[in-house]
Amino acid sequence: MKEIASEHFVGKVASKAIITRGNEVLIAFCNTRNPNKLWDIPGGRVHHGEKPEGAVVREVMEELGVSIQVNSIILMEQFLHSEGPTLLIAYEAELTNPEMPFGLPTDEIDEVRWITKDQLSEQKIFPVCLLALETYFKRKTAT
Repeated sequence: MKEIASEHFVGKVASKAIITRGNEVLIAFCNTRNPNKLWDIPGGRVHHGEKPEGAVVREVMEELGVSIQVNSIILMEQFLHSEGPTLLIAYEAELTNPEMPFGLPTDEIDEVRWITKDQLSEQKIFPVCLLALETYFKRKTAT
C-alpha cells in the first residue's frame, strides 16, 4: 500500500508543564503574542534534536527562572496553532525548590497564578491547555 504524505502529522511539538503545589496548578499569562488574552501553562516548543522532557525543563527555566522535576505525561494532543499543526505534550511537574521566587523575563511571562480545580472555570485558558489541566484534575480525583 502506498503511503500518502498528507496523512502524516507534520508540525511542531510543544512541551508544557502542569506545575503542581498541593491541590493547585500554576498558570501563566503573556501579554505579547496573545491577542485573545488567554492564560497558558508554562512551556514551549521543542528544538530540533531535543527531547520533549528536556525542552519543558529548559522552557520553564527561560520563562519563570525556576527548575522543575518532570513527572508523568498527562496529555498528548494534536491541535491547530496559529502557526500550524502542533502536538502538545503536557507533563505533571513540581518545583525543585518551592521557596525560590519566580524570575519573570519581560518578554516571556507577565504574570503567574496558582489556581485550584474549582477556580479553573473562572479562567480564560488556551483550549488545549485547559484540556490538559482538566485531565490532570480528573486523574488526581480518581486516585
